[in-house]
Amino acid sequence: MIRKGFINQDLIECIVVLPPKLFYGNSVPGCLILLNKSKAQDRQGKILMIWASRNFQSANPQNLLRPSDLMRILVPWRAFGDLAKAQQLVGEHEQQLIAAVEAERTTRLQEIAAAYDPVLEPLPDLKKELTDLEGADYDAWVEQLSADDAYFGELSFLVSEIKRLERVIASTKGEEKKIRQEKLKLFKAEHREKIKAINKQIKSRLTQVKRDIKELSKLTTLRDLEVVNVNNHSDREVTHLQEAAVDLLRICSEQVEARRYFTVVERPELEENEFNLNLPRYVDTFESEETIELSVAIKELEEADNKQIVAMEDLKRLLKKLSLDE
Repeated sequence: MIRKGFINQDLIECIVVLPPKLFYGNSVPGCLILLNKSKAQDRQGKILMIWASRNFQSANPQNLLRPSDLMRILVPWRAFGDLAKAQQLVGEHEQQLIAAVEAERTTRLQEIAAAYDPVLEPLPDLKKELTDLEGADYDAWVEQLSADDAYFGELSFLVSEIKRLERVIASTKGEEKKIRQEKLKLFKAEHREKIKAINKQIKSRLTQVKRDIKELSKLTTLRDLEVVNVNNHSDREVTHLQEAAVDLLRICSEQVEARRYFTVVERPELEENEFNLNLPRYVDTFESEETIELSVAIKELEEADNKQIVAMEDLKRLLKKLSLDE
């Protein structure tokens, strides 16, 4: 018999029963058999059995083992069933696994930043440009007549020339006045065309900037959502680890409770069970039932009996009425 051979050779160090649906296409609970040809002396002739099928994250199509679920396996495994040692290991493993969760959080947030930040870098400048474009006003500019204006600055010389010619024409007569008036018409025509072209450019750029801001704002929302999801996931993992640590300390504080999750089985007990490695023979895998006070149970039974008596009386009256109607 294969099991007997493995046990007689003292090769099996630990058996772990896992939750169901961990592996694709298989809904039954998984089982790990850990072999060791060179067992430590204090582990020789013994097999640690861990019932780890109670704690997992339910998912579709496969269930998942969280860091907190792994801690429930690691602590009894490292302690090899020693409850005092297990209690000491709880805090150590809790800190290590929380540190791993935080490191993973940092890595994922850095990956999100690396993916989004270069693309989103122009957004603040685009928003500033949008404000400037929406505030672009020729009438307001012409009062300042600034050559540094991003939109109308190129018109400053032409506008200055138009104003100068208007002043000169006011004090000129005859043929010279007509020549200058013709020149003024050309300047004003050029001025109108340039204003028209600038306003068209402003409108076109305004449309493009709004479109770019809209697209980048969508990306910002997606980035922020990913950041929230990463933080929420990490926070949940940390909470689960903290809760598991508290629960493990409770489990490892009492031998009877610990036996519901793990136990060390020695060779004589294995031989007595004909080398059977089915964990429910050794680990108390049954879920504990709710304890009800005897007085409460008696009261509930009395109420149930009373309800049954009332129901019987109602049934008798109904049958009697039916017989009379006939």
